[in-house]
Amino acid sequence: MAAFHDHRPRQDSARDGHVHAVQQRTGRYPWRPALHQHPSDYLRTNIWLTTSGMAWAPAIMFAREVAGSDRVLYAMNYPFQAEAAEVVVHEDLPISAEEKRYLFEEGSTKVFELAGQRV
Repeated sequence: MAAFHDHRPRQDSARDGHVHAVQQRTGRYPWRPALHQHPSDYLRTNIWLTTSGMAWAPAIMFAREVAGSDRVLYAMNYPFQAEAAEVVVHEDLPISAEEKRYLFEEGSTKVFELAGQRV
């Protein structure tokens, strides 16, 4: 899966790390445990985005660019929403067949630990 991960240098805002460092140094919130990562790193490793209701290629590609392709999963609000055109938008994305397989299936299988289960 590392082939899909965004390996660009981290672009944290200066405020992101600075505010946390000041709060730790001053002891302003003694009840709050120290973070072992930047706050933005927790978002990158604990949040996944789904494409439900977002059948627009530019928005999907932007989400993949910002969050990382391994953090964007295909989703449809079935049975309340069943739009064939939405599937077509995803199938027409300018990504490789391997990336589409991850988007449509392998990502969810990994996140929800469904390997070996029939769904």
